[in-house]
Amino acid sequence: MVRFFARRKEEQIPLPRLRDRNDSLGHFHLHWWTEGAPNTQGDMSFRASTAASARCQLSTINYRTYSCCFWRAKRSGARNLLLIEALGHAVVLGLVCACCLRLARPGFAAQHLDAGHSSAVHADEAFQRINVLVSSHQFDAAERLFQQELSAENAASAYLRLGGIYFDHKEWLRAAAAFQKSLESNSHNDRAHLLLGLTWRELKKPEDAEAELQKAVQENPSSETNTYLAGHQLLLDEKYEAALEYLYKAVELNPADSAALRALGMAQARLGSYGLAESYYRKAAEAAGATPDAAGAYTDLAFLLLLGNDPGKADEALRCAREAVKLNPSSPDAHYLAGKALFKLGRLPQAVEELHDAEKLNPDDSKPHFLLAQAYDRLGETQKAATERKTLAQTKARAATSGAAAGSSLPPDSR
Repeated sequence: MVRFFARRKEEQIPLPRLRDRNDSLGHFHLHWWTEGAPNTQGDMSFRASTAASARCQLSTINYRTYSCCFWRAKRSGARNLLLIEALGHAVVLGLVCACCLRLARPGFAAQHLDAGHSSAVHADEAFQRINVLVSSHQFDAAERLFQQELSAENAASAYLRLGGIYFDHKEWLRAAAAFQKSLESNSHNDRAHLLLGLTWRELKKPEDAEAELQKAVQENPSSETNTYLAGHQLLLDEKYEAALEYLYKAVELNPADSAALRALGMAQARLGSYGLAESYYRKAAEAAGATPDAAGAYTDLAFLLLLGNDPGKADEALRCAREAVKLNPSSPDAHYLAGKALFKLGRLPQAVEELHDAEKLNPDDSKPHFLLAQAYDRLGETQKAATERKTLAQTKARAATSGAAAGSSLPPDSR
């Protein structure tokens, strides 16, 4: 599994949603289109992943995207799952926003290969062999085979597929070189610009990433994916005002896109417009409907509502957190926020139950222990409170030793 890192600490930002959802924070399927045809005729196959709660399994392409978070995330391994937890938060607020990567099918070039055409079959066989060579790190052999077998192919399409293979195997420098060669032959391919932009992002070249993603928008302004990712990169680079232009456009292209609505909530929160942020999170939850997709939006909204001490908002936050738990029972953040809402409402025994669920799901998070200690104090269970404070200190010490924050995607409570 892969993660992307921001310039300072890690900050997770809302990611686009995949099309053709079949079961969410869960699994998605889509076909990525090259200049040729989809799937066996000319698709690219990628495997990659980022942070941990929304799961996207793609039939043709596991598309590596960016996730960042001011609070430390962890690496883990996977080959066929794109795990995305885009938990975005403001520096002060710590907004939570779990979004799924959306890959729209951009308009593809007129050079559509016929499924039965011998050159298409030959190209597919060659690329399959190249993929095997790259997977075993036989890069020189892969390049030789590419030159021998595919030199007569359309250069833009061939290098785009080659770059896709390198992208799949996380060979970012090689992927960048292939995408650049594709663009030398056809500078108007929005998909090549998009993939090159995301490759520059992996190589920690944010300005180059911005430029390529914006070129993708210029070449295909009707693509939700291009527009979203251009805004996402600006959001990542803390250019919030500039990001709004692209994010508003993404929502204009698809008003029912919950991921884009949540991204707008994130941007507005970072700009201090908390009322607007609440509004967009509510719209995101409504757009997602009664699906697991809505869990992240409900979590975002619950976190935002719990920033103050308004009992009315605590009630709404509890409803949101419980809805998130219902849709995603394995979310430690949803259980934590439910516990925090119950704590604020004075319903301590129930709060303790939710907080224990949260710490079991994420033992590296110190925040549940902080609230558990306070809850046990109020319940008069001093020994349990002392145990929680000891665990809290140990958890923070482990985090400090590893250079990570306290294990959660949420920011620490400021009390």
